[in-house]
Amino acid sequence: MIPFLRCASILLVLSSILPAQAERPFKTDDPWQERLYGWEVQGGIAAGSGEWEKIESRNQFDVLAGFDYGLTERSEVGLLWNIFRMQDPGPDGFTDAAVHYKHRIAEASASWPDISLDLKLKLPLGDRDRALGSGKVDLGLASLFGWKSERWTTSFRLGYLTTGSSAESDRLELGLATRYRASEFVSFLGEIYNDSNEKPGHSSRLEVSAGMSFIVGPATWFDLMVTAGISESVPDAGMQVGMTSRL
Repeated sequence: MIPFLRCASILLVLSSILPAQAERPFKTDDPWQERLYGWEVQGGIAAGSGEWEKIESRNQFDVLAGFDYGLTERSEVGLLWNIFRMQDPGPDGFTDAAVHYKHRIAEASASWPDISLDLKLKLPLGDRDRALGSGKVDLGLASLFGWKSERWTTSFRLGYLTTGSSAESDRLELGLATRYRASEFVSFLGEIYNDSNEKPGHSSRLEVSAGMSFIVGPATWFDLMVTAGISESVPDAGMQVGMTSRL
């Protein structure tokens, strides 16, 4: 009983001193960087089903992984890769990855949130001939805003991505994500995210998500999210599960 109480007390202390996490499983990145020389690694799976992009009875399954590294006290670098995608109907295979650099430009005050700029570069690793990627480099820049209170952590993303492909369009990204800490070990998650589709003739991708995250170790979290597609360019229903760990 004593070792259990000791472990529980350690988890309680760590959960109160570790920075609030507002990234995985969100698409809306937060403005807070990883600690200096620290690593945050993540991985998960995502599934979607329904009708989207004018194709009926679709199913999609993705395996995702990534990391962030605290480069300075105000910046981080990272990578997110949709390692493998399975589709029915559609081709299966590796898809594109993205590297990013985030830098905090403003600290929170009584009248301002935390603010960061995030520069993203898409790596065209997907097979263009099999429609798993454009084969071109994309470049994006986003402003990230974050608010923290005793139990709430909220992030807002405003970004613009320009594509190197002549067959695709540039797009605007808008996201709002929130995390409510219900207890020392459990948080409730919610997000609404919209980005304009790079495929001409298709509507913007608008979806809402809700879920939970669970602290299962001194620096490890599991997450579970369900997603509902609001527009015709995203799956009608989706689910994702994953893990984040700090090293």
